[in-house]
Amino acid sequence: MRGYADIHVHMFANLGHGGGVVVGEAYDAQGGINQALKQDYGTNLDLVQKDGTELHNPEVSLPFCPKFLPNCGSKLFHGDHTPLDDPVGFGTEDRPGSNLGVPLFNGWPTWTTTVHQQVYYKWLERAWQGGLRLMVMQAVTNEALCLSNKHLRGIDCSVSMLPPDRLNEMDLYDDHFQLKAGETAPQLPLPPVEAQLQAAYQFEAFLDQQSGGPGQGWFRIVTTPDQARAVIRAGKLAVVLGIEVDKLFGCSLNGPCTNASVIAAVDKYYAKGVRAVFPVHNFDNGFGAAATWQDAIGVGQGAAVGSWWQTMDCGNSGYGFWLDRTVMQALYAIGFAGKIADVPFYPPGLPSCNKNGLLPLSGTLFDALKSKGMIIDIDHMSSKSIENTLSWAEQQNYPIVASHTLYFDLYHQHYSGNGGRHERMRTRAQLDRIRKLGGMVAVMLKDDVQDTDRKDEQVEVGYPSSRVPDNCLHSSKTWAQAYRYAVDVMGGPVAFGSDFNGVAGHVGPRFGDHSCGNNTNEQLLQWRDSSRLSYPFTIAGFGTFDKQVTGTKAFDFNVDGLAHIGLLPDLVADLKVIGLSDAALEPLFHSAEAYINVWEKCLNEAAEGQ
Repeated sequence: MRGYADIHVHMFANLGHGGGVVVGEAYDAQGGINQALKQDYGTNLDLVQKDGTELHNPEVSLPFCPKFLPNCGSKLFHGDHTPLDDPVGFGTEDRPGSNLGVPLFNGWPTWTTTVHQQVYYKWLERAWQGGLRLMVMQAVTNEALCLSNKHLRGIDCSVSMLPPDRLNEMDLYDDHFQLKAGETAPQLPLPPVEAQLQAAYQFEAFLDQQSGGPGQGWFRIVTTPDQARAVIRAGKLAVVLGIEVDKLFGCSLNGPCTNASVIAAVDKYYAKGVRAVFPVHNFDNGFGAAATWQDAIGVGQGAAVGSWWQTMDCGNSGYGFWLDRTVMQALYAIGFAGKIADVPFYPPGLPSCNKNGLLPLSGTLFDALKSKGMIIDIDHMSSKSIENTLSWAEQQNYPIVASHTLYFDLYHQHYSGNGGRHERMRTRAQLDRIRKLGGMVAVMLKDDVQDTDRKDEQVEVGYPSSRVPDNCLHSSKTWAQAYRYAVDVMGGPVAFGSDFNGVAGHVGPRFGDHSCGNNTNEQLLQWRDSSRLSYPFTIAGFGTFDKQVTGTKAFDFNVDGLAHIGLLPDLVADLKVIGLSDAALEPLFHSAEAYINVWEKCLNEAAEGQ
């Protein structure tokens, strides 16, 4: 059972957000890597403008397709990576220097990648070979990203998953989303959650076919803890299906869900293999309030939900982030309406937390999830929603998970501008309660500013007890601070929470032009210490690994950082190089089993409640 877990991965996120945000596929059964990871200037996907009008052909109209890309496709995709061509990537510091994926990979993926594929299946295979034994594949989408970007023709951005009155459409499918004999597919395209769940099953079948038949592939979707243990003991990757969307089951802040429809939806998605659920994602919904932590997400709330976050001053609790009304108005005008939005007045400099918590419908949801032993994830909830959820969990003795965490105690209260501690960070009190419930957390593979305009700004206070010098910004040394803090507070195993393909940056390099937050003094310290990861390296019990090579690119963690999921073994090896002992890494290598233990506790509590 030894092996680590990554409990927050969006393997098929190219199918989310309207299909016009994330470039690249996890695999392509017909075209292989040349199709899955081709250039991103243009595409043959049937994309339209955000208002539904036609996109121009990059080969015949401005902007012109570069001469070194002889076949851009029929539609513009990321183009020149400008705010107009690729607004999400541009705004999150992705900005690759080239459009080329295969075969050169001189533009993407990189450690700053946010909207380019990072979970190509050969990369995932290397992570599995290097110790990854459990992955939670989160189906994801964001209505606001769909509304503010080009998207596939016919997509309804407001529908993230089948709402209660359309759940019967899923009856056309059996447990593996294959059409039953004599039946035809729905006329409308599957919403993004269904599309991603379907893609996971289709990939499992594809890999089985390549490996000798059903059940032979290394990627195994599991629906019980016993299945997960059997898969891991067989040396394969146990994959748990999860959902992380803004309107779970189509339940918006103002409807249309009822107690009966929520119970029916839990039953339906449980039957489709889903075992982990975010009740709340970025926006307030029918179950409760979301964390306030970015101006852009606050704008998305206004556009997608039709109402704005209601905030309170939480500075006395140590929070420092505040919403900037001027910035929000500008972002709304650029992304949605072309006009100034009626953003509420948020007092400048006054720390902003969502003043709301859970709504009554959450009780029905929690009870339905508990009745099936499903895993509840609290990340993205407002502090009041978390308080409400933990109080419910304590009454029920039900474990809770936080799958991609940043840690309140490791950050300054205030950064420059409107930055500072925010509700997406887990406080010590929250962690203590999760631990006492038998729950689990995973450390996000980024700090708070790697994908923002504060990139290269030092915002953390560090964790001296890590025994790793915090002298290289955004690197494995930065991540080690959070990992050791989480292990010490939780008193047990801690997992990776990568958020690959989740519009998030990742661990950066310790060497090279863009290492250590471009801090010359910190870069010189790395050279002086000569503590580079040497290839090949060995991970005890899993094998020896040279540089990961895709096309003509040999990925070197020293200078490339965590560019894709296949470099997780390199990160693990680098953690030893910078000073973490084998004993210090054991909580990571027990994280797959720990997640299964949490799952078993959920099922035990479900059985006792019947």
